[in-house]
Amino acid sequence: MKARILTGVLLATMLAPSLAFAAEQGGEPAGAWLKLVFYVINFAAFVFVIFYYAGPGTSSYFKERARLIRSDLERLEAAYKEAEAMAERARARLAGLEDELKKLGEEIARETAFQVRKLREAGRAGAERVRRDAELTARALAEEGRRRVRAQLASSAASMARELIRKSFEPADQERLVEGFMERIRSEASR
Repeated sequence: MKARILTGVLLATMLAPSLAFAAEQGGEPAGAWLKLVFYVINFAAFVFVIFYYAGPGTSSYFKERARLIRSDLERLEAAYKEAEAMAERARARLAGLEDELKKLGEEIARETAFQVRKLREAGRAGAERVRRDAELTARALAEEGRRRVRAQLASSAASMARELIRKSFEPADQERLVEGFMERIRSEASR
């Protein structure tokens, strides 16, 4: 289609000088029209050569360039949408991280308070255990001391009693003691 239009324009341009030569000579100089016709023919030939030889290459270049621009535009739009999605995910994640950080801080505060209570209770229990152990130890030591004193007193009393018995025990006393012992055995046996 373009070739037919171009051929028509070229033929019209070539035939136009014959119309100019068929016209009457006016008051204008003949050389001015002739020059103009040669310029038009020269320009038409130039345009024809450009369209004929450079047209297909230029057309394919611009088609390819348009295709590249469209593909780049599509790729960049996809990248832009992906970047926006990533930014939105990052914002959501950041908001989630802030919430998580707040929760983690609260959890750490609760855990710290729990550990402090636990340590206080353990300290109190340990102090109570130490106090109780100290009391038991003091009682045991006091009881041991009393037992030793009693044992010592008993030992001293027994020694003194032996000494007294040895010095003042007579056969009548022995008889009375044996008789009391026998009486006690009889009463126990009769029960």
